[in-house]
Amino acid sequence: MRNRISFLSVSIFIIVSLFTVVSGSSFAARVDPYKNFNFTVQIDGTAVGGFTEVSGLGLEVEVIEYRDGSDGNVVRKLPGLAKYNNVTLKRGYIGDTTLSDWINSFASGPDEPDRKDFTINVFDQAGNTIRSFNLSDCFPIAWNLSPLTLEDQVPLIEELVLSCDLMQIN
Repeated sequence: MRNRISFLSVSIFIIVSLFTVVSGSSFAARVDPYKNFNFTVQIDGTAVGGFTEVSGLGLEVEVIEYRDGSDGNVVRKLPGLAKYNNVTLKRGYIGDTTLSDWINSFASGPDEPDRKDFTINVFDQAGNTIRSFNLSDCFPIAWNLSPLTLEDQVPLIEELVLSCDLMQIN
């Protein structure tokens, strides 16, 4: 029994020592992830309120595979073009025609209307900006309104899907 307790205390000592070496202290500070509800949306530098959801922020890099004749059966990989995801914005429909006028300008004519720059700012609990997503040269590829129904008494939601040329994460 005494050997078992001695072995257990040595094991605990080793684990705590390893933890201290790896973390730099005997107790690592806990860092909670940021909350996903604290954000704003800007269009061409002007804050636009009411957005309840932003989704699709991300990118994907193509992989180019090639084989060098002297390497036998080894496939080599190189990074290719970066493709940015379509970004979806949702908000309660408030009758503001700014977005719908912009969307209509794309649908109504052969001339290329103005593209817009969008910025999504994410804040911590104290209100400090922790990350900004700058979307450049955006244009709308879809606009949807939630279903109209007599059964539910829920707010109308408008959804705007954007395509952009570039996304910078600051």
